[in-house]
Amino acid sequence: MDSVNLYTTIGELYDYVLDYRRRTGEDLQVVDALRLMRANRLLSAGEPTVPAFHYGEGREQFLDYLRSMPVDALGLIENSQGNFPKREDDIFPAGKDVFAFLHMPYSGRRLHYHNYFEITYLLKGDCCFSFEEESVRLHEGDICLASNYAWHEVAPPPGCTAVAVVVRKTTFDNLFSGLLSRQDLVSLFFRKCLRDQGHPNYVLLHTGNDPALFYTLRELVQEVYRTDEYANECSADLLSLFLARAIRASAASVTLRHYEGYNRQDFDFSMILHYIQQNYRTVTLANLADAFHFSESYLSRLIQKNLGQSFTGVLRDLKLNRAAELLRTNMKISEISDAVGYVSVDHFTRTFRKVYGLSPRDWRAQQRPDNDKII
Repeated sequence: MDSVNLYTTIGELYDYVLDYRRRTGEDLQVVDALRLMRANRLLSAGEPTVPAFHYGEGREQFLDYLRSMPVDALGLIENSQGNFPKREDDIFPAGKDVFAFLHMPYSGRRLHYHNYFEITYLLKGDCCFSFEEESVRLHEGDICLASNYAWHEVAPPPGCTAVAVVVRKTTFDNLFSGLLSRQDLVSLFFRKCLRDQGHPNYVLLHTGNDPALFYTLRELVQEVYRTDEYANECSADLLSLFLARAIRASAASVTLRHYEGYNRQDFDFSMILHYIQQNYRTVTLANLADAFHFSESYLSRLIQKNLGQSFTGVLRDLKLNRAAELLRTNMKISEISDAVGYVSVDHFTRTFRKVYGLSPRDWRAQQRPDNDKII
């Protein structure tokens, strides 16, 4: 056993895996690559120096920065058990709840699962994401979040850059408890599928290459590789910001896993989510079923299964969340009732009181005391 730690960089590891594939035609797992690098004396005893971080850097400069990040080769070799599920201690450095790295070329071509969450951000190019027995194509700017204990793989070809951000399960739950307590449709889905180990799932967010996400990722990676006493907390906060911005950027374009009981390969449940979100004021179960050619009973079960709520409950929460936003403005309560789709102010008031424990007027007074005279 080596008496001192051995290191390489993400870029050197990436290039070794790629070169090995070119020479032999075979794929290498990361730990196997590190073992071969050690045998060939390609690892260094000194930890590589982390380069200076520059906030104005573009994507290519950021990739160079990420490639220069150190890899604790000996730690990964000794911690790896070579079995499933992959444990948090196999990959997270000591004291880190969030970590980031590049997906190696070809080396992901084996389905695996682990007890932590993995978020893949496609920084450049296209690649394939395999999940259980399915396969989907990721495009530049896409973000894929797989539930833990779900068999999956990401296999980026050369020229494709896929950044993996991993987070411990307990940290994920604590980090996103506020975000996942929201009543929007994506948050409902996250709560339902990502915490249910009995039904592995994934969420694919089509962000349209939103620049704010790249800037946030850039800062996140910087913090992940820092070692000061604030780095771990800053990493967790930046990851929360990254996911919140990803959900916002992809609000109208979310792909969910194909569901049991529906065989059309072109079906995307996010179309139903988006339709409800855009038409919550007037949509009914009957016209929703007609729009998607389902029976009402099947559609009702589909919504309950995937969102954990009835169709009526989903609509109620969407309407009241929007009403709560409008109550912070100077709109009259009668105008708000109409704006969110209630046919009578009395019905709106009764429903609002049942959920919030206060009438709309009293809730507004509590939130904005200066507006308690607005009706």
